[in-house]
Amino acid sequence: MITTLYLILLLLSVTYLVSGAYLTARRLKLAVSTAVPGTKVKRYVKSIIKAWIQTAAVLAIVLISDISFRDIGFRPLNPTDNMRSTVITFILCGALLTHMVIPIIKPIYGQKTVKKYGSGNALALPRNKKERLWWTAVSATAGITEEIIFRGFLFYLFFAIFPGIAPITVVFASGAIFGLCHMYQGTRGVVMTGAIGVGMGYLYIAAGSLIPVILLHFSIDIANVFMLPNEVSTRTA
Repeated sequence: MITTLYLILLLLSVTYLVSGAYLTARRLKLAVSTAVPGTKVKRYVKSIIKAWIQTAAVLAIVLISDISFRDIGFRPLNPTDNMRSTVITFILCGALLTHMVIPIIKPIYGQKTVKKYGSGNALALPRNKKERLWWTAVSATAGITEEIIFRGFLFYLFFAIFPGIAPITVVFASGAIFGLCHMYQGTRGVVMTGAIGVGMGYLYIAAGSLIPVILLHFSIDIANVFMLPNEVSTRTA
């Protein structure tokens, strides 16, 4: 009975997250076509509120069920003794941190990003001081809420529904869902965030805790502050 409820909860969660991402992609496409000034911060605020509402729902489920906060990753670091896991974890962290540092040490990368990812994803990134401040809040929110949902909660549901499932299978399944939920970034963005999600999932399994995954996720997102140059005002004197 409990397994059936968990399965229903998993299906509803994935359906809600992916369908919500699809609607977000459509709204962002409309925003690109209209390009109304001053709407970016409003989207940031809405995304923060939405993310915390989703996370509050997950935490409410934890509080009223037999799921503990330890079950969804809130526990001290407990690295695996497997040397291969440790080596792969360091490689993944190095790759993700490199992705974070590139736009900081190479400002020209920001201009290439606009061409590479397209105007849709570029529209979501900050271009002035106010937007960069709000993006910091977005990054902190994403680092906490997305890891609770995609690594902590979904991992628990997968392991509870499918006892004996290989951890690497859960890592790739969660990574795929994570990628689909970033479809507003386009096909390339889905693939990239899916790969990052796999890396985050592996780090979670290897570390035994959400804490380093949350910190790494925040670090990657906050680096987007430097992705694009400041916007140039077109107003005339």
